[in-house]
Amino acid sequence: MIIGNTDYAVAAPAFNSDAFPIVAGEDEEVNPGIYGKTLSEWLAEKLATKNIKVLSIFADDFGRLIEIETHPFNLFVVCASESGSKNQFCVFVLCEGAALQCLFSKKVRSKKAQLMGTTFATVQSILQATNEISHLQVIES
Repeated sequence: MIIGNTDYAVAAPAFNSDAFPIVAGEDEEVNPGIYGKTLSEWLAEKLATKNIKVLSIFADDFGRLIEIETHPFNLFVVCASESGSKNQFCVFVLCEGAALQCLFSKKVRSKKAQLMGTTFATVQSILQATNEISHLQVIES
């Protein structure tokens, strides 16, 4: 479970796709009606082709998290279906860690924001280049 000093991306790509089938029982590992296991596995493979090192994929209450190798932060790309939907998904970036450093260092805050922005842009470009994805839109928070 993700706890602590967490920053979410300011926007999240949302889209429709039938390319990421539901695995029987996958929502037992997260909240009921939340899917995204096959999406997270697919996206982790795509991120690896962009020289982004994926450490793991795991379930949390709100979706599947792709853990990305970074330091000193913990960076995750989160994949989840819209509540109860089997073909509407959203993806967002979250970053946690270095709370004290961020409090006192503009340079650390800037690095964290840059890391999140770069990761968000990479995810968005992957989704845009995928024919099986439709109605791609960026939801501003």
